Amino acid sequence: MGFWYNKKDDAKIASLSSTDWSEINSKIEFSELGFTSDDGFYLLVANAIRFTDVQKMGEKDFKIDNEIIQFKIARKDYDKKDFKTKQTVNIKQSRIEKWLCYELEKLDATKRYCGFIHLQDGNWADNVTTGKDSEGKELSEDIRDMFAKEYRKFEVVETAKIEDSLLTMPAGYSSGGYSKAETQAEKIKANYAFIEQEARKIWKFPEDASCISHLVSLLEEANDKAAYFLQVVEKILN
Repeated sequence: MGFWYNKKDDAKIASLSSTDWSEINSKIEFSELGFTSDDGFYLLVANAIRFTDVQKMGEKDFKIDNEIIQFKIARKDYDKKDFKTKQTVNIKQSRIEKWLCYELEKLDATKRYCGFIHLQDGNWADNVTTGKDSEGKELSEDIRDMFAKEYRKFEVVETAKIEDSLLTMPAGYSSGGYSKAETQAEKIKANYAFIEQEARKIWKFPEDASCISHLVSLLEEANDKAAYFLQVVEKILN
């Protein structure tokens, strides 16, 4: 499964998310890319000329074509609520995320870049990030770069179009929740509207099982009160 496309009505740009980085095989070509970070995540914002293997609920032939999008990658392992068990589980940073963090750490976060990123899991990512081959032998910087250049290209863009305001890490982003300043009433109101919107999409396309998987993923990220969400979805669909 690749990335899922989601854009809320009040959002400036769409967000992409993945539930399994080990199965990712997406190539992003961008005329401009910027990024920011906090302790837990990098937030990447790109004007995507092309972004392969992206799905949108209700659109079988969906494509991204010259659109500004954003997605996040983990900088380390992190905890989140499991939707089914309601228990806190530890999510391991994938090796693709480790590799992309390794690449971003070499770039200047104040600049913008054009180029491409190919997100494809493989042993090559371990070779680049660890600096060792499969037998534990040290790899030279030239060899590591040879592996990586097939999967990324970053060139500085002198005239930036992505505004700094788009590179602001949302409050509570690393924990996957809302800002602590948000009241419980505001959370409930926002959650209900969001779940209703997504559930009605599934109601229109019940034959698409992947839509249900996507909703589960969205629920996990929306709030840690999974029991409440289940009640809301049940109320809408019954």
